[in-house]
Amino acid sequence: VAYGADSDVVERALLEAADDLPGRIDAPAQALLQSFDDSGITWLLRVPIDDPWRLPQRTSALGRRVIDAFAQAGITIPFPQRDVHLQPAPDA
Repeated sequence: VAYGADSDVVERALLEAADDLPGRIDAPAQALLQSFDDSGITWLLRVPIDDPWRLPQRTSALGRRVIDAFAQAGITIPFPQRDVHLQPAPDA
């Protein structure tokens, strides 16, 4: 998430996204602040599921829920930005 996002709002949005996820077993999900990176803050969302073979489907469904929950909460997902400065080549 972008720097400046309210960590309580982010945690709540992540946990709400995990609620009622198809294939989720009855155990608590965890939203953990993982790292401070160049472009934003990385969170880890851990959700116990019933069938590890369906991990790609569960991950996709959860990701879509996170996108929707962040949009609803006004949380921005940053993207890397780089500035490139070009200088003219010296006359040869």
